[in-house]
Amino acid sequence: MPLTPTPFNREDEQLNLFYGERWQHRDHSMDLYEYSGYILGEQIRTGERVLHVNCGSNPFKGMIANLHAFDPENANAEYKISLEQYFTAYRSQKFNVALCLNAFDNGDEEYIQRQIALIMQMMVKRDARIYWRTSTIGTYPWTFDAHTRLSTLFDYRVAGMCYDHNNTIYAEWNSNNTTLNLQG
Repeated sequence: MPLTPTPFNREDEQLNLFYGERWQHRDHSMDLYEYSGYILGEQIRTGERVLHVNCGSNPFKGMIANLHAFDPENANAEYKISLEQYFTAYRSQKFNVALCLNAFDNGDEEYIQRQIALIMQMMVKRDARIYWRTSTIGTYPWTFDAHTRLSTLFDYRVAGMCYDHNNTIYAEWNSNNTTLNLQG
C-alpha cells in the first residue's frame, strides 16, 4: 500500500524551519518513529482542526495549529480528561484529523469499537483522516487485518500501513466520504 507521510530529511536545520523553536525542546522519544512520529505534522493542511487522542506528553503542542489534545492522566495535555469526558464536553466540535498514537493498545474488541465510535462522531463528514500508531503487543491484538476490518466498519479505508518502530503499526485511515476533484 502507498504510504504517507513520505520520509524526509531529518536534519535539525530543516525541522527547525518546519516546527520552529518548539523543535529544540521536543519529546525525543517521538524521533524513533519513522512514520508515526513528528513527520505527521507535515500531513496537516492549513486550517485543519486536529484532535490528539490520549496525547500523553502532548508532543505536538506548539507545533500544530488548531491542535486539541487530551489525556486522562498526563498534566501536559491541553485537557486532562478521558475520551468520554472530552466527547461529552465538546461533542459539537468537529475535526479534520485525529492522531491516535498508542491511544488504544489495551482493551477488548467492544472497548476499542466504542472508543473509535466516539472519535468518528467528532470527525468532519468529508475528507477526514486518522493517523494511527498501534502496538502489536498490547492486550488488543492490533494487526493489519484489524485495521482493515475496523476502518471498513466505520466507513473509512486504509490508505497506507506498515510496521514502525518498537512493535508498532503505522496506519492512515481516510474517510470514504470525500470531496470530488472537479479540476480533472
